[in-house]
Amino acid sequence: MGSSNAIFITKAGLAQRYSMAISTVNTLCSRSPESLPKFIKLGLASNSPIRFKMADVIEWENKMQEQQIAQQSLEKLSLASLATRL
Repeated sequence: MGSSNAIFITKAGLAQRYSMAISTVNTLCSRSPESLPKFIKLGLASNSPIRFKMADVIEWENKMQEQQIAQQSLEKLSLASLATRL
């Protein structure tokens, strides 16, 4: 799909998707943008609208899920290793 056919969501849409306050998304956009999916700022002004490409949101969600699974596996291995030492 070309970028002209891409679907974008707003900060409010992202907040609703993740059941968080829009003020939290606003704060994360300015203070911790790496904790959110990639976004596009539509303009140069500090109050320019921000949009998230839906494909990037889904890709980010999949990446976060993979990281959680890997972390849980490491925790299980650590607990198993600890249990065998006791």
